[in-house]
Amino acid sequence: MTNPKDFLERMWSAGVAFVLHGDDHLRFGTSSSRIFEGAAVSCVLICDRHPFITKNFDASVLYVDHTLSPTEMFRQIDGHMRWILNHLGEAIELARRFHALFAEKFPLENEA
Repeated sequence: MTNPKDFLERMWSAGVAFVLHGDDHLRFGTSSSRIFEGAAVSCVLICDRHPFITKNFDASVLYVDHTLSPTEMFRQIDGHMRWILNHLGEAIELARRFHALFAEKFPLENEA
């Protein structure tokens, strides 16, 4: 198994986190912990439209439609990655907003 610290370092280095929720996450309204890891290291998040994510992070996330075919989902992801690469300043600002919402709504003091 990969060391969690290594995983976070790789996520930070890439600057992008991609998260698709499993059926149980969607059925029970729970979010993947990857969302919080991506926010903690200030990544741009590409994610499905999970109600928890849209409620808490709204327009600070790039969304994909998980109900599409794999080919169409790939096209959405590819489009987001191209946007990130071609609009680096805006992508960095998006990641900052994502991190700021995470810090505001889920302060570590409340979780300890």
